[in-house]
Amino acid sequence: MRFENHFDRVREEIQQNVERSLEAIGQYVKGESKLRAPVGEYKNGRVGGRLRDSINHQVDINSKSVQIGTDVEYGVYVEKGTYKMNAQPYLTPAAEENLDNIQRILENHFENLDS
Repeated sequence: MRFENHFDRVREEIQQNVERSLEAIGQYVKGESKLRAPVGEYKNGRVGGRLRDSINHQVDINSKSVQIGTDVEYGVYVEKGTYKMNAQPYLTPAAEENLDNIQRILENHFENLDS
């Protein structure tokens, strides 16, 4: 009987599924964050959206994590609030209220892993 080592192939397949699942989670939570982000409406009729449009995600395969956020300087103040402004969370609830959906994304990426 001859032993065949498929360890490298399996490891590569797992790595690809990790990357795909992190990307899918990033896309999903980014979309949920954009739905929750407040959009300013001004007296002159102009409608904002800079914060919403700036929300993005980045996968870090080394740490097996995904970051969702914004580079707009006032984003943290909208999320957390200030002493003059109530918090309007859009990032935190996008993740915390969708843990079941995030779990399903992970399960879908790993359920068909070849054995």
